[in-house]
Amino acid sequence: MSYFVAVVEERNFTRGGARVDVVRSAVFAAIGRLEHEFGTLRWSAIPAISPPPRPEA
Repeated sequence: MSYFVAVVEERNFTRGGARVDVVRSAVFAAIGRLEHEFGTLRWSAIPAISPPPRPEA
């Protein structure tokens, strides 16, 4: 799940993977498994990721 969070926050598979010290292909595969498990669409078919705004401290 940490891969998913990193990708959403970074809005990029490569930067998200770098943040959790994993190569992009491994992040993409892990998220693909999550998508299969939860029955969602492939992110590659979605044009942009828009995470919710971070709460202010």
